[in-house]
Amino acid sequence: MKLFLYILYFSPLSALSSAVGADAIQRTIVTSGQGEVSVAPNMVELNMQLQTINKDGTRAKRELDDQFNRLLRAFALLDIPKDEIIASSLQLASHYNYASKKS
Repeated sequence: MKLFLYILYFSPLSALSSAVGADAIQRTIVTSGQGEVSVAPNMVELNMQLQTINKDGTRAKRELDDQFNRLLRAFALLDIPKDEIIASSLQLASHYNYASKKS
């Protein structure tokens, strides 16, 4: 990520000196500059969903656990520790096919 910073400073003395009169010495200070900052990212957020469909709820949960464990092993290969991974929710719902009217 790059952050650019521009600074422009204008002294109010120039406006004041012109109000005093034309014979006064005009005093003006004008500065400008540019800076660049590069920062390496230290966090990433990844939202994903694992899904399995099975008539037996226990078997579906077991299949989902297997998928999640494979995902944890893949993250371990990327040097992502388990304590930085959050599985926030688990939903179990019936699957209904409206075309054939079967669940």
